[in-house]
Amino acid sequence: MSKVKKYPFIIPSYWLAVITCRFVLFCCNSFRFTKKDKFKNAKPIIFVANHTSHFDPPLIVSSRSRPVRFLAKSSLFKGLLGVGMKSWGQVPVYKTGKMAGISVIKIAIDVVLGGWDICLFVEGTRSTDGIFKPHWAKTGAATIAHRSKALVVPVGIVGSHNAFPKGSKLPKRCHIDIIFGDPLDSEEFFNGKLNSQTAKVFTEKIVKSIDELLPKNQKALPESWEKFKG
Repeated sequence: MSKVKKYPFIIPSYWLAVITCRFVLFCCNSFRFTKKDKFKNAKPIIFVANHTSHFDPPLIVSSRSRPVRFLAKSSLFKGLLGVGMKSWGQVPVYKTGKMAGISVIKIAIDVVLGGWDICLFVEGTRSTDGIFKPHWAKTGAATIAHRSKALVVPVGIVGSHNAFPKGSKLPKRCHIDIIFGDPLDSEEFFNGKLNSQTAKVFTEKIVKSIDELLPKNQKALPESWEKFKG
């Protein structure tokens, strides 16, 4: 599979950033990750995770032996930080300006079809209390998976909301874990027609798989499931 040249990045810069992230994480936290090897030779992969902290992207990339790319709002790509983010493989998403017409889904599909692993946060934004919010979930991850036919792997991030809570200027030392679940059975979904209903059903499979990986204090509340199904 040929690489899509629209969103290139600098591999040495990426791994330098990953090494730095690993060093900081291991110094600041009791950090470990739990994974299963059923998907280690598969490519590309769409990792779909819960989201509770700014630590989450560094945690994901630190736990993988090959690059994982993310989409980030274009406003973050300013100055030296922006140069660094692009060199690390972060892909800007524009809401205004001449690039605004390119949808997030289209960008993500291009990245995946280019052969790159990508991580998506199904809630779309951070749950600062650490509790999973399935009713925030959109069907974008399901749509990207259907159109790219990539492997979908649920990921549970545990404890990162305690490590870098909202409003904190410095991280706090605590236990963090990343749990990689089994790849989702997507054959029936991929072989069927993509529409709002089938995307909703597969999204429910995604969020249930993520919730199963989380500890009791981070699992979705009953009212969140009611809102999701409503």
